[in-house]
Amino acid sequence: MEATILLVSASAKAEGCASFLSKRLNASIEIVANRRSALATLRRNEFQVVMVDADLAMQYPDGADLFWQHSGLALPILFRMPAEDCSVLLREVRAGLARREREQQLARRAVTAALEAELKSSVTGILLESELALREPGLSPVLERRLRHLTELAISLRDRLRPEPSS
Repeated sequence: MEATILLVSASAKAEGCASFLSKRLNASIEIVANRRSALATLRRNEFQVVMVDADLAMQYPDGADLFWQHSGLALPILFRMPAEDCSVLLREVRAGLARREREQQLARRAVTAALEAELKSSVTGILLESELALREPGLSPVLERRLRHLTELAISLRDRLRPEPSS
């Protein structure tokens, strides 16, 4: 998947750095030169990375905060335009994207674990209630059949929620 990056810088070197980063990151990079253009662009589009030149950010009393508030889930990077080589920016963006990927994986695992725990609890409740209902005296054969089927479904779901045995 191609990354989308917003590069906010008035530096004459912005175009060269954007080209360098675009090739090495397989990224689509949009360059804007001022705060107003950056905020308008952030309102129109979503980006995976928002890079703001520190020199530009410091021209405003609220610094880069306004950029970050409007950047959504984008990875925020405050940088100084390098005098010569943009490889420092490349390393920073790669490290940030790798860190973001790890954070997202951890978040997915946490959500999965929480959902599994909730489902297991609900399935246990369904099993308990259906087994108790099956013990009720005077249960009609039709209702008994339905409760047994419900119990079988709950057992099947419980079995699928169990972790795979480690080999």
